[in-house]
Amino acid sequence: MKKGFPGYFANNNEDLDKLWDECLFILDANVLLSLYRYSDSTRSDLLNVFDSLSARLWIPHQVAHEYLTNRLNVIGEQVKTYDETIKKADALRKSLENANQHPFVKTETLSTCNTTFTLLTDELAENRLIHEKRISSDEIKDHLETLLDNKVGQEYSREQIEAVLIDGKSRYDEKIPPGYCDAKKGGDSLLFVDRCR
Repeated sequence: MKKGFPGYFANNNEDLDKLWDECLFILDANVLLSLYRYSDSTRSDLLNVFDSLSARLWIPHQVAHEYLTNRLNVIGEQVKTYDETIKKADALRKSLENANQHPFVKTETLSTCNTTFTLLTDELAENRLIHEKRISSDEIKDHLETLLDNKVGQEYSREQIEAVLIDGKSRYDEKIPPGYCDAKKGGDSLLFVDRCR
């Protein structure tokens, strides 16, 4: 029975141990792009995990393409998040500085808050610049370049991609995982590049 339905018996401890000890880890583009969205400590921890699994990492060619194509957009989104956060902090500070209307705070409290707001906005501005510099000097991309050296699949030919698109359409129509929820990413487009997404 297990041989015919292995997915129903996957929680055997020996099988799980063997799987974790021998499996190949295939990363998705969003995992790579999220390295730009995480805090420095979270990113460092994740890269350490990747480094420890280095011999068993691999990515499809399409994942590398999506990562490299979308990297600058993700960096830009994070820079914009810093800008918006700095504006919100400044707006909160200004709302507390008007002593003629609510909300009121004591002068001593406001002084402490202003010191904190200055530290906060200065740190945010500094982190924004560090993040923005990744557009041209990107230590994350450099790390991935080394980590994934010789671990990227070959590019499919146009004919192979067309066959995958035909198969993908039937999988989307039948809601067969994985990926059928990605149909909204351009599957109905007539453009080849959109359909590849």
